[in-house]
Amino acid sequence: MKAPPSPFELDRAIVEGQQTLLVIGVVVARWRQTIYPRVDSFDGRESGNDGESD
Repeated sequence: MKAPPSPFELDRAIVEGQQTLLVIGVVVARWRQTIYPRVDSFDGRESGNDGESD
């Protein structure tokens, strides 16, 4: 069995994971703006619009 990672290695993995998620989030946000340029203007309304469109 492998030895458990040292706290430093664990810390680095967490930081790298956060950076990766941040990059993915930025990429997804830009992609959404490119594909659906009007999504942002509707984001605030969707949550309070339950059943109003029916």
